[in-house]
Amino acid sequence: MTINRDVRCSEIIQSKPHMLVPWYLMASYLYYWEDISLLSDSLYDRLCKQLLDQWDSIEHRHKGLIDRESLASGTGYALLRGDYPEMTKSCAIRLAHDATF
Repeated sequence: MTINRDVRCSEIIQSKPHMLVPWYLMASYLYYWEDISLLSDSLYDRLCKQLLDQWDSIEHRHKGLIDRESLASGTGYALLRGDYPEMTKSCAIRLAHDATF
């Protein structure tokens, strides 16, 4: 299941780099607060690196929730449960339980 999500996530962020932000937030929320691994560790690390590398060119309304230090460390641990937008949390939960994705 994670492999399919990795492939789909990779396709999405390749064609729409601004989607690095929601994928990073969803994967971080699920991992740190729901004990669910949405993506493989290697893809999560790649997300962090790509987002950091493309930081100045990425525009997304939730980008301000993310700090560069966390990306450089390959983590989303600094974000508290309440920091995540409700939209991010609900989409992440749906995605985690969607067997077709």
